[in-house]
Amino acid sequence: MRVSTIFSGLLACALGVSASPTIRSTFDATTQLNPPSHELLEWTPPQYTPELIPAFQAKIDWDLDNNHTIETPAGLQCSWWAREGHWYDAEGRQFGEILRANDDGIVTEGTEPGTRFLELIIFYVVLLDDGHWAYVKHTGGAVVRQYQNGVVRVVTDSEKYSWLNRVDFVAPGSFDGTEVMTVNHYFPNANNLPNGLPPSHGAC
Repeated sequence: MRVSTIFSGLLACALGVSASPTIRSTFDATTQLNPPSHELLEWTPPQYTPELIPAFQAKIDWDLDNNHTIETPAGLQCSWWAREGHWYDAEGRQFGEILRANDDGIVTEGTEPGTRFLELIIFYVVLLDDGHWAYVKHTGGAVVRQYQNGVVRVVTDSEKYSWLNRVDFVAPGSFDGTEVMTVNHYFPNANNLPNGLPPSHGAC
């Protein structure tokens, strides 16, 4: 019984090894990629060119010098907290206050001072001007204290701002030499949004 059990285990390991995919070297100049198996997988031109229309702006004052860092097997894990933050619509009217925000990401060393790359993992809560809450997830990449590029997803039960739930916003931002990050949020597909643009943007 014991010998058969050991044999079965060795056989399973051997099958597992034989079933493992072959890893190709990325430095092999002779590597040939498989062509698409049918025409639906071939390249096609975009149906339209997205027009980026401003949706709203976030201003966040980050306490960059008061952070927690932890050495992990994946890299240096850093956590920053925000002091204060606000949301403004495309015309500059304040319609939200950021009450709590933190950024937890892995930081890697850059090639020059001030070029450390940060994996953005920002979560924050916003109090909207109609009394409802919005929960925000902001992901992407950044160069510490310089600029960031990300995608923002918002969820809220506010009827007035229900349009925030419809889309993942394109969200580039910069610090401009300060601890205040300005993030402009854009509709990435304004010509093809569910239910169109919100009323404040001259549509629907």
